[in-house]
Amino acid sequence: MGMRSSSSRSLELEGILDLIAEIQKAVARIAYPSEEMIHEIRSFSAVDVAYRNGDCIALALVYECGSGNVVETAHVIGRPAAPYMPGFLALREFTPMAEAVRRLSASWDVLLVDGHGRAHPRMAGLATFLGFLLGRPSVGVAKKLLVGEVGSYEEGVAEIRYQDTVVGYAVKVGQGKPFYVSQGYGVSIGDVRRVIQLFNMEYPPPLREAHLRAVSLFEER
Repeated sequence: MGMRSSSSRSLELEGILDLIAEIQKAVARIAYPSEEMIHEIRSFSAVDVAYRNGDCIALALVYECGSGNVVETAHVIGRPAAPYMPGFLALREFTPMAEAVRRLSASWDVLLVDGHGRAHPRMAGLATFLGFLLGRPSVGVAKKLLVGEVGSYEEGVAEIRYQDTVVGYAVKVGQGKPFYVSQGYGVSIGDVRRVIQLFNMEYPPPLREAHLRAVSLFEER
């Protein structure tokens, strides 16, 4: 049997992306409650993926809000399942992220994901998709804006509007670069605002720590 042509592989990929896009749209229709759902946050889980020399490490941790301590970490080492494609980060990072989070045994209340949630072309980015499939509330935090318009900043926070909907917030402290926080699965826009306030407008320390620990694992190999 001969090898498939590049055109047939391209059509196959196009079909996979079309299917994922439809799944994302379906998830978006059920993912976002209008009322606040998170009444107490004692601890977060945070998950990020680092890359080097064709390998990837997904690292998840549990962070206690009161003490600021990391009480547990878990990681997965592998190869990316797909190249980076804007709007389809879930195809690349969902599997290792989900496995790393599932390896945690300590309890946590909200999952912070290095990626967009509702601020996504189909209103369901990696953070939403991951929270949905894990069945846990999630919030997306990204360093670059993917879609939407950022409004005027008031006390360092500006609304992100997409398709006439507030999908998240841009946060900027002083002269620093903004970061973007959006609804993931099972959280309201009010819950997102609460998470921002909980970290005093700073980039969430649990995600920063997850990234640093994932990178350090490459150094130790």
